Amino acid sequence: MKRYTVEDLWEKVPNKYEAIVVIALEARRLARWAREHEVRLQEKPTILAIQRFLEGKVQYTKETQNQS
Repeated sequence: MKRYTVEDLWEKVPNKYEAIVVIALEARRLARWAREHEVRLQEKPTILAIQRFLEGKVQYTKETQNQS
């Protein structure tokens, strides 16, 4: 698996903080999936989540709040 650095993330993402939240949620999802299926991951969930995010495998949408 290709290794990514934090600099790779900063180059590809306009909002760093939003990317961190999305990656954290994906890491939790991967860890929960591994526990539920009793599978041992080859990498830490955080590393896998960063790789999946940078490869475009993580889909997310941004919710907007209506200000009335």
